[in-house]
This record gives sequence, C-alpha cells and structure tokens, in this order.
Amino acid sequence: RKIPAGVPVTLVGVPPISDRALQEQGIPRVAVDRATRNAAFACSRHEACRFIDMQAMLTDGSRARPGVLEDDGVHLTASGYRLLIDALNDVDFVAGR
Repeated sequence: RKIPAGVPVTLVGVPPISDRALQEQGIPRVAVDRATRNAAFACSRHEACRFIDMQAMLTDGSRARPGVLEDDGVHLTASGYRLLIDALNDVDFVAGR
C-alpha cells in the first residue's frame, strides 16, 4: 500500500544483533544488512519518512557498541533504548530532512 502524502512516518531499522544470536536463529548477516538497505531505500522515496538506522547508530561499523545490547545479543539495554528514544525525539517533520 501507499502511504498518503503528508503523513509522517518514522521507520526504525533493525537493531544490532550479535553474530552468536544470528547463528543460533540461522539468520545470515547479509539478510540483516539487506533489510536495513531496503528499509532506508523505501523511506527515501517518501518525503515525510524519516529512517532511523539502528545499525549505524549503535555499532562501531561491525559490532554493537559496548553497553547497548543485553547479554543475549538481541535485546537493547537501557542505554540502547535511551539512544533510540533520543533519536525518535530528534525526528523533525516540520523542518524536513
């Protein structure tokens, strides 16, 4: 479906997931990377869509930053959620991109 023009949308990408957790679930890392790229692309096609790239925000490029994931390698810690909340609060639909 199409999103009606002028309707603000915030799309939050896949958060970091440890290699161990991905392996346990049989999910290849490339699938996560592809999902992030596809979500960012889809959002870029809608003027009122803002994409929050959790991978870029919570990793150092290849691994989750220290303290943002619980020991299970999947769930965010309170610090990780704080960063997400800050990013969501920074979304500005009035001023544009």
